[in-house]
Amino acid sequence: MPSDTQQPEYFCEHIHAILWQQPDSETLGLTIPPLTPPDDATIILSGDITLRYGILLLKTPKYQIVPGYFETENGAVRIGRAAWDIIWKKFQLYPRADVIGLRNDGKPLHVLMRDLDFGESGKVLAYADENSEESLGMITKFDIPLDADLPQLLAGYAKKFR
Repeated sequence: MPSDTQQPEYFCEHIHAILWQQPDSETLGLTIPPLTPPDDATIILSGDITLRYGILLLKTPKYQIVPGYFETENGAVRIGRAAWDIIWKKFQLYPRADVIGLRNDGKPLHVLMRDLDFGESGKVLAYADENSEESLGMITKFDIPLDADLPQLLAGYAKKFR
């Protein structure tokens, strides 16, 4: 469990873009100007969009956890972006490590590393702002110009969408 000095920290990235949804679909799209969303899309947000990154839960794949705190069974702790990095780099070494974070619906969650689905890549979640705990949804469609300047983590995920 987190100590008083080591509380979960939920890092985020920001991008100037348009967040949209297709009619009759739960799919969220992110378009970076000068590109434009599809004509029939409903605009959810336009301007500065907050992004966080989640990992699917094995038993309930409709949910993702946005990790904010990681602790191994021998007491090594990482928070924020450092927690994200060690989770992805060392997940095979620490199956019993504690991961504390927020579910994509904003509810707090405490799981073991072995409860996370590393067979899937991390998921990009959109938030109204840095203070929001509940995501607007998982972004599954990206329209990104080749020369776009992207935040560091998004750039890694966006390679497969270009």
